[in-house]
Amino acid sequence: MTMVAVPLVALGVYAVKTAATFQASMTMIRTQVGASTGEVTNMSAAILKLAPKVGEGPNALAQALYPIESVGLRGAAALNALKAASMGAQVSGASLTDTANAMAGALRVNFKDVHSAADAMSILNATTAQGKMHLQDLVVAMGTGIGVEATRAGLGLRDLGTALAAMTRQGIPAVDEATRLKLNLIQMEAPKGIALKALNAIGLGQFSLADDMRKPNGLITALMDLRTHLQGVSKDQQNLALRNIFGGAKGSPNVAGLLTALPAMQQIQPTLAAAGQGQLTDAFATRTKNLTFQWQQFKAIADVALIGLGNSLMPLVREYLPKLAKFVEDVAGGLQHMSPTLRDVVVGFTGFLVIGGPILAVLGTLTTVLGAVGTAILVVTGTTGLL
Repeated sequence: MTMVAVPLVALGVYAVKTAATFQASMTMIRTQVGASTGEVTNMSAAILKLAPKVGEGPNALAQALYPIESVGLRGAAALNALKAASMGAQVSGASLTDTANAMAGALRVNFKDVHSAADAMSILNATTAQGKMHLQDLVVAMGTGIGVEATRAGLGLRDLGTALAAMTRQGIPAVDEATRLKLNLIQMEAPKGIALKALNAIGLGQFSLADDMRKPNGLITALMDLRTHLQGVSKDQQNLALRNIFGGAKGSPNVAGLLTALPAMQQIQPTLAAAGQGQLTDAFATRTKNLTFQWQQFKAIADVALIGLGNSLMPLVREYLPKLAKFVEDVAGGLQHMSPTLRDVVVGFTGFLVIGGPILAVLGTLTTVLGAVGTAILVVTGTTGLL
């Protein structure tokens, strides 16, 4: 009896712990993000269905949902974003939470060339692949506020990704480039004083570069326009013009670097232009054929089953925990007044009750629940085609 009961009780305890962890992660979305109780309930059920399809555990998905819901996405929009982030994480090998953070940031600033979560995810993955960086580096770079300034200047996420990818190829960390580029964009938008005179001296007007940035491939267009007008003066005059237009050492070195990186940006641009939902779907389809993904998918299915089992056992746990706590408290108080010999007898008998009682109670519940969980696993695996 004990050889069978102890492993089953251990399974039940682990299942309850897994379900409680998932529940706690989803509760954070209610208490910290402000999602409604109905939203949390619906998304919890949706995540359990999504997990086997994307090869991510329910708790990892719940944690990744936090930054997505934090930017105001709810319901179907949040679920689509979570699915896109999961696919992106599988394709890139980055952590799911980092991926969701990067994508949520891109969605929050409303880039003109981002029409869906899949668009944002595909562009971010393509940027990482084309540059010398990891997705986490891109997450940190986006945290500088470069996205807000880029959209204000009329640039798209592809424009920004092209510049970051090209400059990281030159060994400049993505976060440093994002900080410098943010300043350069401000300088291009509304030059005045010395900067305006320097622009006029090479044949550009006050808003020439700003107008260029609102065109297709805006940053490349603006840089090419600047390079063309600089070629009309001597090398010394070029250096002086860049210093005056872009604030000396604060901005001109980075613009000079961008001009040098123009060939690389032009090479990267078609790849980022092609990035979109179709590319992400194709890349994910290739990923699902990998044995590593199939193993992750199996673990996700197991986690879903454990959460189902844990949810079924929670009423029993809620019933027994207060009783067990009160029982232990009473026994501890009584032991203080007993002789050592009698105390040993009571402790031994109490241990038998503490272990044996819950085992018998849990066994009855497990017998009923395991059949349902087994059926659920077969349904899920049959649906995903894993078995």
